[in-house]
Amino acid sequence: MNIKKIRKIALFLLWIFLGELLAPSLAFCLTSGPNQPEVSSFTPIHSTEMVDLFTGDLNYNIPLLDVGGYPINIGYHSGIGMDQEASWTGLGWNINVGAVTRNVRGIPDDFKGEFITRKLHMLPNKTYGVH
Repeated sequence: MNIKKIRKIALFLLWIFLGELLAPSLAFCLTSGPNQPEVSSFTPIHSTEMVDLFTGDLNYNIPLLDVGGYPINIGYHSGIGMDQEASWTGLGWNINVGAVTRNVRGIPDDFKGEFITRKLHMLPNKTYGVH
């Protein structure tokens, strides 16, 4: 093999190696990253399926209490992965307390008539041409 070809291949491989060594952030984009164990094992409160027909995993919910019409339960998932972390209730267990979310489109529902100012920032419309 020609010495120039070997040098080119070696420089190319060195370039790739140094790029991965200096900027490894591209490899981190391939994973979803860390997450909370409580979120990954969330179970709906009124689920009636005890066995997942696709994987055969056991899903069990135990109702704990009702707070103002919002039920709180504890659930168990038997499909434990090798890298799964335990939540604060135990490995495979999760207390599902739900969540309160708010979506505002335009003016909020609790608007009390305050003065609203809207600003619109647009660049001037310019047209250029060549004769």
